[in-house]
Amino acid sequence: MSVQEIFNDKVPARLADPTEGETMRAIDAVFQFELSGDEAGSWYIDLKAGSCGAGEHDDPDCTVKMDSEDFKDLYSGKAQGTALFMTGKLQVEGNMGLALKLGELMG
Repeated sequence: MSVQEIFNDKVPARLADPTEGETMRAIDAVFQFELSGDEAGSWYIDLKAGSCGAGEHDDPDCTVKMDSEDFKDLYSGKAQGTALFMTGKLQVEGNMGLALKLGELMG
């Protein structure tokens, strides 16, 4: 699964799901993802509007920086956000409390 598939297919499908989408939108925040590595790029998940997309959001509440391979592992459950953070593979800017909710965003 590619980063693009996650942001173009997986996350929008989850946001559209009545139960899962409601749970995700309850976080009421905007996450910006700045990924490096093989699939480098910028993406956001706007839980206030219930949308996501490529590029930079105007007003993110929490920015997460990491390698694209680590992001795919985090999304698939092969890696834990806390472990990535503690080893310096995941950096957070903005609201640190929201970073703790990353697990709820991942598949």
